[in-house]
Amino acid sequence: KRFGLDPYAGDIVHEPPLNILLYSVISSYSSYFFILLDILSALLLKISIDRIHKSMVAQEVNQECHSTFEKLKMTLNEKTGYYTLLIFLFNPYSIALCASKVL
Repeated sequence: KRFGLDPYAGDIVHEPPLNILLYSVISSYSSYFFILLDILSALLLKISIDRIHKSMVAQEVNQECHSTFEKLKMTLNEKTGYYTLLIFLFNPYSIALCASKVL
């Protein structure tokens, strides 16, 4: 009805009124929605990588690999979640997408 047309007068819209209201709210906050979605997906990716790393370290401890190389490998992998988070959030394509939605 914003443009003077009734969306239910004919074959213009085939959506329930609540969906149309939801779409209008999402479209007004779409820039923030995409930014929050990127941050949420990066955090979920980091959490999953941290859990995988903990299970791998537990497996290595159970196998009793105590060589220096294995210990170095375990400590280097502790920061893999943070590196993945940084790479995901500071990806130029991701930044360009969020910037295009904001501007």
